[in-house]
Amino acid sequence: MKSSALPSPAKDFGWHDPGFIHTVVMRGLKPSSSFSYRYGSDSVGWSDQIQFRTPPAGGSDELKFLAFGDMGKAPRDYSAMHYIQPGSLSVIQAVADEINSGNVDSIFHIGDISYATGFLLAYRL
Repeated sequence: MKSSALPSPAKDFGWHDPGFIHTVVMRGLKPSSSFSYRYGSDSVGWSDQIQFRTPPAGGSDELKFLAFGDMGKAPRDYSAMHYIQPGSLSVIQAVADEINSGNVDSIFHIGDISYATGFLLAYRL
């Protein structure tokens, strides 16, 4: 849903348009295989090609996964933010390091994915 269709206060001060949210069901995916996709439309435009790899089949002897959630939030730049929880920076860095190492088959995010407090980032001068 576009934010212009949202009631107040979701479209007022401090909020921004989240853009479009796309949902899709992918069928016929095989274990331990690489796939790619794009999203969008002819009227709005298309994303770049995105690639992902499916995890091993159920019953596999090895499945490497990350699970995290409710880690809080903090800025990675010099912006000011409402309700800063600096421990979140070490969590996201550890997740990024594991992903970049190539040792992760799946990621499970269990917890809040949005900390929409009604405040946009305000840069310090």
